[in-house]
Amino acid sequence: MQALSGVPLLPVTLIICFVFWLGAPKKNFAFPQYILLPLLLLVMFISLLLSPWAAASFAVFNDFGPSVLLFIMFSTSLDTVEQHAISMKVISAITLILAIHGIDQSFTGIGWSGAELSQGTRITYVGILSDPNDLALAFVISLPMFEYARTESKSIISKVFWLAAMLTILYGIFLTNSRGGMLGVLTILLIQLRSKLGTLKMSIVGTICLIGVAMLPTRLNELDATEESAADRLGSWYEGLQMLQKYPMFGVGKGNYTEYHHLTAHNSFVLAFAELGLVGYFLWLSFFALSFYMVYKIGRASTSLDQSTNSRDQSEFAQFQKISRTYFNAMVGFTVCAFFLSRSYVIILFILCALCVGLYQAVNRRWPIAFPSIKFGTFAGFVLLLEFASIFLIYIMVGTLH
Repeated sequence: MQALSGVPLLPVTLIICFVFWLGAPKKNFAFPQYILLPLLLLVMFISLLLSPWAAASFAVFNDFGPSVLLFIMFSTSLDTVEQHAISMKVISAITLILAIHGIDQSFTGIGWSGAELSQGTRITYVGILSDPNDLALAFVISLPMFEYARTESKSIISKVFWLAAMLTILYGIFLTNSRGGMLGVLTILLIQLRSKLGTLKMSIVGTICLIGVAMLPTRLNELDATEESAADRLGSWYEGLQMLQKYPMFGVGKGNYTEYHHLTAHNSFVLAFAELGLVGYFLWLSFFALSFYMVYKIGRASTSLDQSTNSRDQSEFAQFQKISRTYFNAMVGFTVCAFFLSRSYVIILFILCALCVGLYQAVNRRWPIAFPSIKFGTFAGFVLLLEFASIFLIYIMVGTLH
């Protein structure tokens, strides 16, 4: 709306939410993410302060500070199954509206938001979702949430609605023509198939699905190491490794990747270690991996917590466990997309991690013995190993495929 152009709607909304959040009880800051994220913000500031663009260093608090604040408010506000279910339905409703907007945009060329098609064919939205890849990422993480709502529905009409909504989202991903988004969808599908069909049947059905997607008129069937876009990605990964080698501690500075190379990294992990160095990458990876681990731990736990747990607690835990598997699938989809897209700092990541942390906090409060508080010291060694292993993997891939 032209009349609202320039009006700071999102900052004002965030401030209003913060005021209400201050009055909310039961805030729990016992988990490492509440330290890791502010430290990451500090390292971003230092990385810019040490770069040739030091004058822009204070801008990082304005750029990334809202993500930190939103994560803290959201994760500390989710304590019940109902709150998580509502959050997922809100996210699902938003992405459904975005998909409908994209379908309308694909016919008219300009959606009701005024957003135009990217490259003449790829649907977009406005603001932080103005890139078709970001839009696809939002669609991908919402898919498991649609499936959760469908399986939780009691009536046939409701189940049909959520199924139709899922198909709409899938069509929206197709219209974004995002290869990372499509690979994310395939990965989520394979995980779902494996849990229901087993590894062998999953492999057969997954192969058929992959062949089917490859036959669609999308950019996915052009994905190989010799294709120009893929070669550019590998070249950019190589440049990211060079930046890390030259500036190993704090990188080239947040947002400065394209100052050293004409293309972005096309990989969230490369972007993080190139811009933030080993120190910042360790913090970023710790935050991400620990959130991933939390929902993995809940999802893999035995449904019989202990002999003293009553049937009501067992039923409640079963609901938490189902939500954890939903978040796990969403995190897997994000990770696959992030490997092909430069989305290290997007708000979608921090919303998703807030859901994961909020879930673990709720489970920890109810069953502290089975799900104790996580001490970062016991997790740091694993993340350090993961940090260097991921860098080495990128190095091997570049050396093999470039």
